[in-house]
Amino acid sequence: MMLLAFLLGFGIDIFYDSMGLHTGSAVMMAFLRRPWIQLITPTGGYDSNTPPNLLNMGMGWFLTYSLPLILVHHLTFFFIDNVGTNLYIPMIYKTLASTAFTFVLGVIVQVLFYKKSRSI
Repeated sequence: MMLLAFLLGFGIDIFYDSMGLHTGSAVMMAFLRRPWIQLITPTGGYDSNTPPNLLNMGMGWFLTYSLPLILVHHLTFFFIDNVGTNLYIPMIYKTLASTAFTFVLGVIVQVLFYKKSRSI
């Protein structure tokens, strides 16, 4: 997962000429993903036949899973972007606004393009 995050972030950095901002934040999110999933996994685990998306797992699970990871990604991105400046209050505002927008966009994409699958 971290290699995939690195390649995706590096590809974005090449096209946006952002010198590793996307790579660093994507790798940080991928690094924290496994411990976060282990922390929120229920005692019995998840059904292995059901794909983990909003429609199959519910809004509460999707909120608990994605919102902290999106927040970590954006916090890392804007922190790296603002290092060396004293603009930390605007960084927090940008992080929170960008996290909310990304989460809402993720919910819209999940509702529009994913179908609820039936477990056999």
